[in-house]
This record gives sequence, C-alpha cells and structure tokens, in this order.
Amino acid sequence: MKFKTLLFLSPFFFAIALPLFLGCNRVAPLVPPPPAPQVVWANGNVGNWFSSSLAVTTYGGCSVAYAVTAVSDPISGDNSALNLTTASTCGLFFFSATAPVNPSLYYPGHLQFDILLGQPGSNLSTFNIQYNYSIGNYAEYDFPPSLINSLSATSFTHISIPFTSFTIGNGYAQTTVDTPLYVLWTASISGTSITIDNVQWTYN
Repeated sequence: MKFKTLLFLSPFFFAIALPLFLGCNRVAPLVPPPPAPQVVWANGNVGNWFSSSLAVTTYGGCSVAYAVTAVSDPISGDNSALNLTTASTCGLFFFSATAPVNPSLYYPGHLQFDILLGQPGSNLSTFNIQYNYSIGNYAEYDFPPSLINSLSATSFTHISIPFTSFTIGNGYAQTTVDTPLYVLWTASISGTSITIDNVQWTYN
C-alpha cells in the first residue's frame, strides 16, 4: 500500500524537484569584461585616448622641454620614460587628444603613473594633476605635502589616484574629456626636472 502511494505521488515530487535542479545548474548571465586601460604614455611612446591620437603640449611661463630618456623603470619594466625639464620655477605640460570622449566607464578606477624626480621632493612647493575638457571643465587633485616629500630622486614611485579624489574644479565625473593628463608644478628653485612613465587610466 505504501509503495503504491509513493508511486502515485512520485510525479508530484518530480515536478517540484525539477525546477530546483535546473535552477542549480542555470548558467550565470554573461558579464562584460572591464575596459582595457587607456595608456597615455608607456615605454617611450605616446598612447591614445579612445583611439584618438594624443599630443604633448606645453606653453606659457611654465613651459617645459620634454624628451624620451633611456632610464630603467623596474615598476613597469620599461626602459624609456618621458623627462620634463623647466628653466623656471614652474612646469606645465599635458597630453591633449584630437577628439573629446565620455570616459565614465573608468570612474570606479584610478589614474596611475610612475614618477622619478630630478631633485628632492622638498624643493617642490606644489604638484597638481588634472584631466579636463579644453573649453574649461576640469577635475583636479593636489598632492599633499607629505606625498610630494615621499617622491624619490633616485628611484621611481608608483602613484595610483582614485578618480573620486579629483574633487577640485568641476569634480571627478567629467563626461567630456580631451585632456587625460595635465600636470603643473611649482618649485622653490629653478631648473626642476620630472620623469614619468606608464601613465594609464584604469578601471580598478
């Protein structure tokens, strides 16, 4: 009798168990991979900005001379970097693109680069990083004195700045950007030098 009852109820139990079984084996939905880093500069070569070509620009009283220099960056493994020198007490340069884009996909992430100073960090009064749109919208991060003083004149230091730290200006969430890296510094002496390498916008 019990066997007949179980046999009678078996389709019912099977109908309940089948969705549970299928649910456990359901394929997870496809998640798109994170975007690849936007490489602005690496190993002696200018990168691009979402397939748009980049150009190095400098002007004004803080104009710098720039050149590829043979130097070992053990952080990235590169053997060439970008050396910036100025005869004055300030330096200004930036990478500008031929076309602006919306880089919002990267805002959970970081702006990263390696830096080597040509003088002690204590000689730099300010060090400022921005990204912006040439008509005036910008996001800015000022290095605190403690970070400036931690930069080395003998070895590269890796810098990784969360985009959410770019709080000066119009704020970090710029939806139109054609200048992915803008650097301005002031110093207590003239003739300062800065070398940078492996400049990237990264998703994480």
